[in-house]
Amino acid sequence: MKKKFLVNLISFLLLGAVALPVIPVFGDNGGVMSALSDLRALGGTWNIGETITARGSGDMFALSDTEVSSFVFEADAEFKTKSGAASIVFYSGDTPSRGSYVANIDLSAGNARIFKFESAGGATTKGEYILTSEQKRNSKFNLRVESVNGYIVYYLDGQPIVRIYDTSAKPGNKLGLLDYNTSLEFTNVRYAEIAPTDLELRSLTGGSVNFDGASYSKTTVPYGTDRSEEH
Repeated sequence: MKKKFLVNLISFLLLGAVALPVIPVFGDNGGVMSALSDLRALGGTWNIGETITARGSGDMFALSDTEVSSFVFEADAEFKTKSGAASIVFYSGDTPSRGSYVANIDLSAGNARIFKFESAGGATTKGEYILTSEQKRNSKFNLRVESVNGYIVYYLDGQPIVRIYDTSAKPGNKLGLLDYNTSLEFTNVRYAEIAPTDLELRSLTGGSVNFDGASYSKTTVPYGTDRSEEH
């Protein structure tokens, strides 16, 4: 049963080809979302408080001391200038431009991606989504990543847009933010550590993990379940 489940799961994540699509979500810390600890600017002009603003040119990181290996991490990003890219950063080392993963939305390029800053320099795209015409007209977005055991799902405004399975070595476990060539305002920057123990399944059309501001709820099913019957 376990082997069959893993085969079906990987097929969905990589090909999107199962009849009832599901996303793995694992046990959490009670559902409480927390703020990042000691978020600090590494470049550009940042004002870090309950509302976080950033402006400048090039890659401008803000890195926290928060370290998690399995997590839910999200932020609302509002573009004050309709250009450039807003990102949340995860699996980062102490120098994110030389080792980190990024989930971004790029209004200039018209896409959203998960990519990796390599330790040797440069970046590798892991998955890409092309923005719709309506999305390109928007200026405020919710970016959220769920990651456990190599399964990474990137949500834009609550919709899963990039799903990858990546077991390559991670540069680190720190979380942060990234502003690229624009002026941004980040709010509701928060995360929850989740433990990869009790496997849960969530239907993409319904959803058993629901954010209500500061927490999220979940529905557990036994490990080895092949599909969710929830609609």
